Amino acid sequence: MISTRDAHFLAEAVGAAAAVAAGARLRVFEALGSGPLTAPELAARCELAEGAAGRLLSALASIGILDRKGGRYRLAVDRSLAESQTRLWDRLPDVVRGEPPTGFDEASVAADAYVPLAEFLGSLAGVAARRAAVLLAAGLPDCACVLDVGAGAAAWSLALVARKPSCQVTALDLAPVLNVTRRAVEAAGRTDRYRFLAGDAFLDELGGPYDLAVVANVVHLFGEARTVKLLTRVAGNLRPGGRLAVSDVIADADMDGATRASMAEWTGCIAGALTRREFERALLDAGLVDVEITETHRVHDSAGSAIIRARKPS
Repeated sequence: MISTRDAHFLAEAVGAAAAVAAGARLRVFEALGSGPLTAPELAARCELAEGAAGRLLSALASIGILDRKGGRYRLAVDRSLAESQTRLWDRLPDVVRGEPPTGFDEASVAADAYVPLAEFLGSLAGVAARRAAVLLAAGLPDCACVLDVGAGAAAWSLALVARKPSCQVTALDLAPVLNVTRRAVEAAGRTDRYRFLAGDAFLDELGGPYDLAVVANVVHLFGEARTVKLLTRVAGNLRPGGRLAVSDVIADADMDGATRASMAEWTGCIAGALTRREFERALLDAGLVDVEITETHRVHDSAGSAIIRARKPS
């Protein structure tokens, strides 16, 4: 028998999820992206019933998605947070019927899937990126050349630029995602420190040579063999003595197949994670030395988040 407390939680959770989904499908968040609106203004713009639009706005404000001031509503979170999660969970019935879950390991799929997710993932990474920047900035030349692989919303390189404002960043990502990168960099007022490179890290020229290459939240998508290929390509574009830094999930050595399979149902980030030994082997196979692995926090009983650093021989 469900407890009263759990019943209240269930009702609130289902109602909150339904309100967010309605806001995304009715383009409420898109409309508010251009600035605050009253309920009548939103209703007119989105062709909604005015009274119902007001109730939806109140519901979204009650769960922290919107702020209300003077009868006008504005977004209190990144628009992508609500929209991307709605798109992903909309596929749940199809996956339960047997269709494959969304994958991100092929460029054509990733380009479409990551555009709505990139800003959201960037906001999630902010705190971790700022902490990582302390490690990455140590010993880095003031005018360093930096490659940000799979830049997304540029959270990791922007945190580094905040500590090394004279460094020059090349942000690499698939062309549709790179539009998100440009917006994030422009919003941070750092366009003078960036150049933007559209391409596939496995296939296209990476430029360089670089003093540092950052590969953040990418490796878990590919497995060990393709990770070696990726890291080898990136390492080849480092200066002698240059460093490569990976930020990603790292699996415990005793994670078994059943645990990975269970997690794969919900999050590929953990299910695709390499172990410490696999990371060390991949970096050594890529021709790098002095591998250092620093776990920053736990993300699962069988996995943690880590900063993995290695150096190209001089």
